[in-house]
Amino acid sequence: MEKNSSLAWAIAKIVREEREKKGLTQGQLAGLAGLSETYVSFIEHAHTKLSINALVQIAAVFSLEASEIMQRIEKEMKNGPQPPKKQTGRPKKSAN
Repeated sequence: MEKNSSLAWAIAKIVREEREKKGLTQGQLAGLAGLSETYVSFIEHAHTKLSINALVQIAAVFSLEASEIMQRIEKEMKNGPQPPKKQTGRPKKSAN
């Protein structure tokens, strides 16, 4: 797995874990952080890179310092992050 892909999955995992720990939906996190819900979804699905500004805004919602989140991301990188094993999102409609 290439390094950028690993980084994206590490970020996705940490953001999703913290959001769920706070009991927030992606929309609620986005609203509190001043970001779009689509951007938050893209972060959590490793489809975009996280900007420093967004990292700081998301950390503030979680009542964490950006450096704390970065430490967790670095630790996750050492563990070799992987995409989630289960399918997420809406189920596909069957062709019935």
